Amino acid sequence: MGLEKFYRDAKLLQIYEGTNQINLLHTWDNMIERSASL
Repeated sequence: MGLEKFYRDAKLLQIYEGTNQINLLHTWDNMIERSASL
């Protein structure tokens, strides 16, 4: 049962971290677009 929980937790962390990375990339894109329009 411990291995199953570890696998589940690892997948949840992977999804969470992927979401953070997407948000970070989106934020950088917005900052670049705004600075280019100045």
